[in-house]
Parts: sequence; C-alpha cells; structure tokens
Amino acid sequence: MTVANLKVGGREYVLIPKREFSRLCRGDSLCRKLRAEDRALGELASKRLRAFRQGDRKGIPLEQVKRELGI
Repeated sequence: MTVANLKVGGREYVLIPKREFSRLCRGDSLCRKLRAEDRALGELASKRLRAFRQGDRKGIPLEQVKRELGI
C-alpha cells in the first residue's frame, strides 16, 4: 500500500489509495457516511460548475450550500 503524508494549514493528513480506504471501511457506518457526504459534495460542485460555465456567475452563500447538503 502506498501512503502519502500531507500537511495543510498546520494539520497533518494521511492519503491512501481509494481501494485501500474502501477495504478498511468495509462495514463501518462512519466511513459509509463520509463517502456519501463526499459524493454529495462532488455532485453539488459539478452542478455549480456547470451553472457557472453556462453564465450563472453569481455567488452562492455558504449557508445555502450547507442546507442543500443537509449539513
């Protein structure tokens, strides 16, 4: 398994391949929740980027994004 360490803003993170993450998370409800949140964020980001490219250049308040994601 290849592992990478990453330091961002004084906090340290460990990056692992997606396949390894999936293997480690098998059956773990917290991991399933995190993956679902990641998918939702990715889908919302893609939606907003498409809207931006089609001329909708206005900003979106953070509170609205949180509401849409249910967080």
